[in-house]
Amino acid sequence: MINILIYSINFKLILQKNKFMKDVFFEPYKIKMVEPIKMSSRDEREQWIKEAHYNLFSLPAEHTIIDLLTDSGTGAMSDRQWAALMLGDESYAGASSYYNLKNAIERILGFPYFMPTHQGRAAENVLFSVLIKAGDVIPGNSHFDTTKGHIEYRHATAIDCTIDEAFDTDIIHPFKGNVDINKLVKVLETNEASKIPFIIVTITNNTAGGQPVSMENLRQVREVANKFNKCPEKCHYYLNKRNDLTIFKNDTFDLIYSNIVLQHMKPAYSKRYITEFMRVLAPGGLLIFQIPSRNITLWGKILWNILIPFRYCLTRQPTMEMNCIPRAEIIDHLVKCKAIVIDEVEDEWAGKHFKSFRYCATK
Repeated sequence: MINILIYSINFKLILQKNKFMKDVFFEPYKIKMVEPIKMSSRDEREQWIKEAHYNLFSLPAEHTIIDLLTDSGTGAMSDRQWAALMLGDESYAGASSYYNLKNAIERILGFPYFMPTHQGRAAENVLFSVLIKAGDVIPGNSHFDTTKGHIEYRHATAIDCTIDEAFDTDIIHPFKGNVDINKLVKVLETNEASKIPFIIVTITNNTAGGQPVSMENLRQVREVANKFNKCPEKCHYYLNKRNDLTIFKNDTFDLIYSNIVLQHMKPAYSKRYITEFMRVLAPGGLLIFQIPSRNITLWGKILWNILIPFRYCLTRQPTMEMNCIPRAEIIDHLVKCKAIVIDEVEDEWAGKHFKSFRYCATK
């Protein structure tokens, strides 16, 4: 009873931090299923952990009262999740459940092809089978156990470049999951670039105790990666300070892709960039871009047309704009640019307040 009381008090304190829930003092859900836990004595637990040689993976789950080894698959399912199991189509081929997943992935992410896996480590195994070859070196921040296993299974080497503070429990550090940049540079300097297919940064750093990684550290890792890029002749980064693309010649790119960018520009600039896209697109190349056509909700119109501009008037602080161009106007503009419109598909990248389209064109 004491444990339950402490939990309830803590839960109340957490909720009170949110002003919209300050009057809530109980868990906002009902428990529909319980699983009994075998209680044990301290002497029993000490004996069991000794028999397991202090290896939690050798300890039977039935001997564990409170299991904090992982957060994978340990959460209770909601009533709707249980109901969905009964509604799932288990057909060997052509299952409706598959098409529901396929449509959701294409609608949200825009990917027409995908490979379902049961969890992240399986997806990682598939990815590594393509990226890693024998003799490769993969630096990172305390590789997760299965990550290291997938690397070493392919006769490659995982090199830990985590900061030293991660291994000292007496030190207070806000980002113990950070990559030690000096360690990373040393790895890149002492190994052939062709032997390093990628740098992996795990967020959060599970192996180091679920420690976070700072945004600044990610930027530093990216800068180092760019410096040691093994294919500089194939990958270039440009900082364009102009309001056009005149830094590039006509018919330069085989593929141009823009997503959730044009919607934050004034329509006049967006149309100018579309014109530039078509100019630098090579004949037979592909232009894919997204832009919303209109604001479709009352709250969206109030938020983007009244409240956000009003905030700018009061604070003079930069604000993010959301701009729309009607679909017919986009199509007409593409035709004027001598583009061949291949497809136009409604998507959800602009959010629930907007009707958005993804356009595909060539020349």
